Amino acid sequence: MSSVDNISSIIQSHYSSELNNNSQKHDDLHSEQFDYYYEAVKINVNITDFYLLLSYINFEAYSYLYEHNFDPYDSNRNLLSSDAIDDHSKVSRYRITRYLQSNITYVLVITTKHGHKNVQGEFAAIVYGSNEIHMKKIGMYMLLIFI
Repeated sequence: MSSVDNISSIIQSHYSSELNNNSQKHDDLHSEQFDYYYEAVKINVNITDFYLLLSYINFEAYSYLYEHNFDPYDSNRNLLSSDAIDDHSKVSRYRITRYLQSNITYVLVITTKHGHKNVQGEFAAIVYGSNEIHMKKIGMYMLLIFI
C-alpha cells in the first residue's frame, strides 16, 4: 500500500490525557531550564504499514514523533517527525502519515510551544491504521530504559 488512504479497513486507536502540575518537564533547547511540560506516549503497531497520527490539543503545543525513545535532554535525538499546524488559534492540531514498523517502538511527545512555559491543558491523540495500535503513557524511568 502506498498510503493510509489506500487501507481498506481503518482501525482507530484513541489516547487522551492532560499536561498539568504532575507532568514531566524538558528544556527548550535554548537554555538549561526545564520549563516545558510534556507527555510521552509509547506507540507499538502489530503490522508494518502506513498509519495516520492525529493530535487535538486545546492549548498552543507541538507534537513530535520519535523512533525508539525520547530523550528530554536531547530532543533532536531519534526525532522522526514534527508537524504542528498553526492556525493562530489557541488550539493545535498535528497530522502525520508515517510508515511504522511492527518491531520498533515509537514515542509521540506532546509539549507546549517555545515561549509558552508551564502551560497546561488537555489533549487527545488518535491513530488510524490497518490493525490495532497500542498506546501507553511512559514516564522518565521507562524512557531511560530505552536509551
